[in-house]
Amino acid sequence: PVAGASIKVGSNPTGVYRCGGTDRGNDSGCGDSDTRAPAARSVVEICMMDEKDFAATFDVSRETMDALSLYYKLLVKWNNSINLVAKSTLGDAWRRHFVDSAQLWSLAPARARSWVDIGSGGGFPGMVVAILAAEQRPDMVVTLVESDQRKATFLGAVARELGLSPQILAVRAELHPPLGADVLSARALASLDKLLEYTERHLA
Repeated sequence: PVAGASIKVGSNPTGVYRCGGTDRGNDSGCGDSDTRAPAARSVVEICMMDEKDFAATFDVSRETMDALSLYYKLLVKWNNSINLVAKSTLGDAWRRHFVDSAQLWSLAPARARSWVDIGSGGGFPGMVVAILAAEQRPDMVVTLVESDQRKATFLGAVARELGLSPQILAVRAELHPPLGADVLSARALASLDKLLEYTERHLA
């Protein structure tokens, strides 16, 4: 499967919705009452979210949360000199970036043993996947493909700090030999037709 091309917080297919409903033009419906019957409510109700909310939502261990928290701190630090994510999103990074990535992890088939993230940038969703995989599927091989050398250097620094060993490739995806991925993700990389053109060859 190809994940992440059009999935965002608030998307119906993943069961993750905005506060107050799913029919808004943006995801700022905080504070609205939810009148849906319990059985009709989503698995995850998201408004502003911090580390504690993330931990409760995705039921991860303290060690995994420590890794995610350190990743966030490194993201903020490096973002001052490298444009990893839009600065305007850092204040809501747990919802905008971490949740957006973690919800893809829940969609991975149980048989998947290879995840390739194309155009990883600041590491979303690839680095979040690598952190979650270290706890939940330690046999999964996670590969982050990022052609910008500065961003690839950041990803390598995060991996070292967290004691992880994802494969980090500082190359253009369309120029690299097929990677044989069971799951392939890409976030804000290209239009869907271009994305499929770049990445189809990397699927197992």
